Amino acid sequence: MQTLKCILVLLLVAMGNKARGDDESSTNSLTNPKLVNSFYELNENRLVWTGADERSAELRNELAALISKAVYLGLKKTDYHYSYISSPPRLYNDIDADKIFTDAALGYLKDIYTGNIDTRLLGYNEVSVKNDTKDKDILLKGLSKVRDASDLQALAQQMEPDNDNYRTIKTELAVQIEHKAADKIKALSTALNYYRLILHFNFSKYIVVNICNTMLHYYQDGKMVLEMKVVTGKPATKTPRFTAYCYEVILYPYWNVPHSIAVKEIIPSYKKNRNTLNSMNLQVIDKNGKVINPASLNWSSFNSNYFPYRFRQSTGCDNALGVIKFNISDPFSVYLHDTNNKNVFTRSNRYLSHGCIRLEKPMELGNYLLPGKIDMNLLKACIKTETPTTLKMNEPVPVFVIYMPADAAQGAVSYYNDIYHLL
Repeated sequence: MQTLKCILVLLLVAMGNKARGDDESSTNSLTNPKLVNSFYELNENRLVWTGADERSAELRNELAALISKAVYLGLKKTDYHYSYISSPPRLYNDIDADKIFTDAALGYLKDIYTGNIDTRLLGYNEVSVKNDTKDKDILLKGLSKVRDASDLQALAQQMEPDNDNYRTIKTELAVQIEHKAADKIKALSTALNYYRLILHFNFSKYIVVNICNTMLHYYQDGKMVLEMKVVTGKPATKTPRFTAYCYEVILYPYWNVPHSIAVKEIIPSYKKNRNTLNSMNLQVIDKNGKVINPASLNWSSFNSNYFPYRFRQSTGCDNALGVIKFNISDPFSVYLHDTNNKNVFTRSNRYLSHGCIRLEKPMELGNYLLPGKIDMNLLKACIKTETPTTLKMNEPVPVFVIYMPADAAQGAVSYYNDIYHLL
């Protein structure tokens, strides 16, 4: 009887261990189950990692070795099943176990190719969504060609950007890891992931706005051809972080005052000083787009909860948007624009806006985006109440509004303030 009890206990323990093993290697534990399944469909369910042969063992070991050094790429090894793949159970020719390894490999390769950025640092990513199928195809085909450890190592190297600034930041990260400088490690890791995001697309034209150093860079054919200072959002009214597309340019734009600014700032000011609207060249517009005489309205009835109109600022050089505006397809109503206050660019602290991005050299950017299509003499004339003109882009240009507290140039790394305290 005692022997029978011992056998039953051993059976129960074995069943429990098997259940835990099945759970760990089940598709429910996969980070990218659809991508993993696509990989096996593409490769006719060929097993890659769980063979009993020496080649499979070397391939497993190489994957574990690569992921063990993820921190030097600004990544976390725990994101890629590291505890499992570094000491896997003795399961050979097992599809569920094989999928765990494939999930780890695809996740790691994806992050060193496209970047792994926290949603606080990238809340909207239209550009990646638009290119998602292409990115996945590159990852799947790349891993499908891996036959041994050297192939995997070469593929991982190919996934990283071939860029001098990226390499400088990567070298600096290794130094700061040795020094255990936590804040710098976070900043450099963030920078590496942003570089991967931006560079892997190989766009012929794109705009990068870095909130942390309040600078804009415009690139053509892999080279930075325009650099300028910008004004971004105050900590209380942060500029959102996103990727989207610049799809049109407005000459002599109206400024349609955001509702929050209208009810929190302009209405209280007007109630105290009836000259507020005239001094700011503001019109009151009803829901049908008709200009309303402000004297005809009962201003005492308007407050933060009730204002059925909007304010619109007349066009011209006194307009808050200046004489040129660049519309972007983000969902935050954030855009790039000129400004009527050029002195602001002499300041070192340029976190001053309600979220939109003011440009130091808007006309130069317009010339690059729409060469030969913008009448610069018209813009420089500063005509008051000029009718706005919309110029559509033949090909929308990607815009990356990022939050990168470290960057590199000419072999040196610079660090910037974590102004929004996001890291």
